[in-house]
Amino acid sequence: MKEIVLIGFGGNVFDATLTELLESGLSIVAFVPNPDRFMVNNPKLVIHRLDLNDKTTMIQSFTGYDKAIIALETNLTNHDLNEIVLKHYNTITTAVIEAGVKRLIVVGGPYSEAFYTGDLKRHEGYDWKFISTEGNYPRHIFENL
Repeated sequence: MKEIVLIGFGGNVFDATLTELLESGLSIVAFVPNPDRFMVNNPKLVIHRLDLNDKTTMIQSFTGYDKAIIALETNLTNHDLNEIVLKHYNTITTAVIEAGVKRLIVVGGPYSEAFYTGDLKRHEGYDWKFISTEGNYPRHIFENL
């Protein structure tokens, strides 16, 4: 098994998820649109650029991993971030599934579950889990790996 793939756009949810996983001693490969913005120095972390407009590259990048986590900020007041999430979320989840990743965990706000899980429910038999950002969600992520 390769490291765990962590996919996101940055923000508090992504940062809290990354911190929990690294503190647990796991090796993480993160895919983000702007890797130059991350100043984390940890030997168990590799950050790659996520090309949101190239599904084929996403599939190639995610191939070989057993587990992926999509950690998305769901600040309903942030119009730009919401637009990016709405535009690219289904492409990212489809790329994860088509890459053969066996388990997907999606982390999002409590009011976003219907949106994030709608498309996943169509993939009958696929192993996925939604975790709400309520409570101690970073710990719940780790427990569901």
